[in-house]
Amino acid sequence: MKITLCYKEYDCKVSLGAMKAFKQATGKCLWLTLLEVYDAFIKTRGMSELDRQKAIYSAISFDDAVHLFDAVTDKSVTTAEIDDAMYHSAWRTYEGTTDKNQPWSLQLVNLAIQYDQEMKELQTAKKSKPATSQAEETS
Repeated sequence: MKITLCYKEYDCKVSLGAMKAFKQATGKCLWLTLLEVYDAFIKTRGMSELDRQKAIYSAISFDDAVHLFDAVTDKSVTTAEIDDAMYHSAWRTYEGTTDKNQPWSLQLVNLAIQYDQEMKELQTAKKSKPATSQAEETS
């Protein structure tokens, strides 16, 4: 998974470690937060861009989003870098906004969509894998 903040691409991974780091930093559940952001985006389909941004910002604060991105990005990326990139990503879209300079809020939606797809593919792969007995797995 990848996000782009202020023209820089970051690799992301939602993992148990990321979930624990986000919970420790914010007291919130990473999965629930991603669901709330995604839900705000879906529910505002067809509404103005400003209404959509307000709904996403109501689902997650800037500070919590910093911690979320910090938890899911490579540990060589500092919290200060994430914070700065988010601030310079703007707070809404403007004429000339591209996927490289979208507001952080839309990159959070992008992360939620990518994670949803990843989980769907994982579930499909597990479902299609033939069941094996414990004896077969150990041999």
